[in-house]
Parts: sequence; structure tokens; C-alpha cells
Amino acid sequence: MSEQRIRLDMTAREEIIDIADGFEPLRVRIRAAHEAGDRDELTRLQHQYWNRERLPARPAPARATSVRETDQEFEEHSREVLTYVATWGVLSASEVEEDGSPCWISFSRGAFDHDLKNLVSPDRVRLRVNHRPDLDGVARWVGFWADHVGQRGLCVVDDSPAGRLLLEGLDRGEIGGFSVHAVPRRSTEREVPGPRGWPVFDVVEAELLEAGPVDEPADEGAVVLSVGGRRPRFQLVGEAVERDQLLRQVLGQQPRRAGGGIH
Repeated sequence: MSEQRIRLDMTAREEIIDIADGFEPLRVRIRAAHEAGDRDELTRLQHQYWNRERLPARPAPARATSVRETDQEFEEHSREVLTYVATWGVLSASEVEEDGSPCWISFSRGAFDHDLKNLVSPDRVRLRVNHRPDLDGVARWVGFWADHVGQRGLCVVDDSPAGRLLLEGLDRGEIGGFSVHAVPRRSTEREVPGPRGWPVFDVVEAELLEAGPVDEPADEGAVVLSVGGRRPRFQLVGEAVERDQLLRQVLGQQPRRAGGGIH
């Protein structure tokens, strides 16, 4: 079990959690509501989180309208995707704005904090597949936050034929990961050039214009963490195959016992 200590009521209260327990998307929403200063949304999400073990999956409501609201909320959570959109310190190919010459950029930790803090809503960040304008509107961002690895984002995929194809592709690993389109606001050039002799710029502050799934992400760390509150299917299958291969290897190395009967 992968555990970490976290504060979800944004006070001194702490809880040791399992980040693979299926409630990480809900915790992301709590953090996002706290950062946005939305007290009503924060209170609602905290109540939902603290009562998660005592409430049935679909509580029987007093009003018929509550059934539809609960079902809609439950169904929307099944279409949530938690992912890294960028990781810190990774070199990505770019261009120098003044003359268009090639360069490398590397996002420093918290490079998007200032921009995202001032966002009216997370869905102001565009979400396009492969950065194509004609593949816009298939999903929307509902929250962002940074950790020691990179910039995480939580999006909800639309309940549409295109949305279902996207969700399936992310779950099966057919879509490689995520990518960002950002405008550097503050950066410093390294004294030593990077690969191919290109200059390297460490981006300290940037405006996040767009983030979305791509077939071949330049940042290998920009991977999907969960789909519908659980780990992606391709990761689970991959681990099962590795365990099977390891078991076969271990069993193949065991000395064979002569004779019959029970040993």
C-alpha cells in the first residue's frame, strides 16, 4: 500500500491515506476548491469525503430530484481522469520567441502556480487532443495542483461518442500521455547548452494556455494516474504480466524433486 499523510480539511487535522484507494480525484477537488477560495464547494466536498465510508454508493434520497443529482454526480466521477500534464526539470524542445531558433525549456517546480491561482476557473485552460483545434471540447479541466514531481490536473471527459473513445484510449494506454502549451513569463538561461548545442531555459513562471492528451508526449513523466478513480487498465495489465513472468522465472529456477507423492 502506498501511503502518505495529508490534510484535507485545510486545518491541523491529518489523515494517513492510501493514494490508490479510488478517492484521489475527490481529494484533488478538495485541494482545488481550497486554492480557489470557494468555501461552499470546499465544505460540500469535505462532507462528501469524510462520510465516504458511512454512506452507501448510491444513498436513497428523500426527493426524486436527489436521485438524478446523485446518479449524475456518480456518473461524472466515472469519467474523471487524473494525470500529470508536465513534470519538473524535463527538457522539451521549443523555439526562441525572437528569432524562432531551436532551444530547450525546462519547467521549474511551481512554474504554473501564479497563473493557475489567478484563473477564474480551471476550464479556462484549453483541453485539446494532440493540440488540434478541431479536437476541442471533448473534456474539461476541473482542477490543478503541483507536487514535488510535476503539475497534476483533473479533467472530466464528456459523455459523448468522442469522449468515450478518449476515455477508453487513456484507460487502455493507447494514448501516450499529456502535453502542455505554455507561454514562459520568467526564465533563466543555463550557462551550459543542452543536447544538439541548443540553449536551455529554466522556466520559473509560465502561463498555462492548454493541456491535453497526445499520442507521443515529449515529457515521459506526463502520464495518466487514474481513470474513474482507479488506476488505468493498461498499468494493471502490465503489472500482472510482469508478476506472471517473474513467477515463471522463479518457478523455473526451483530444483525439481524426484519421486511422487506429496512433498
